[in-house]
Amino acid sequence: MKTAQIEKLITVLQNHFEAEILKGNYSITKITQHTAEIVVAKYPFVIWIANGPSHLKSYDDRRNTIYIGFDSIFIEEKQTIFDRFQAQRLTDKNSDYMKAKKAELEALKKELGEV
Repeated sequence: MKTAQIEKLITVLQNHFEAEILKGNYSITKITQHTAEIVVAKYPFVIWIANGPSHLKSYDDRRNTIYIGFDSIFIEEKQTIFDRFQAQRLTDKNSDYMKAKKAELEALKKELGEV
């Protein structure tokens, strides 16, 4: 297989996984302040979500099946994906994200002398 064919195949795979994530065809295995660990079909990905939708991409992690930069989708679509992850972070009271936010709140309360 020639380099151009391999690059085209990689792009096709990246676009496929981006589309599946946009459709919501994934399951979340873990979500933190910075990343969402998901599975699309049987393929794992760690997605960087800390800096908002414009920074959505595969986190530099060996668990990723293939790099996804979300380059083939528009910012509005990235916002949709980000909003889903954000909603999950906020509704999962035992998530690392919520634990960190609660710890920050308690520290602020102590600082203000309200606890």
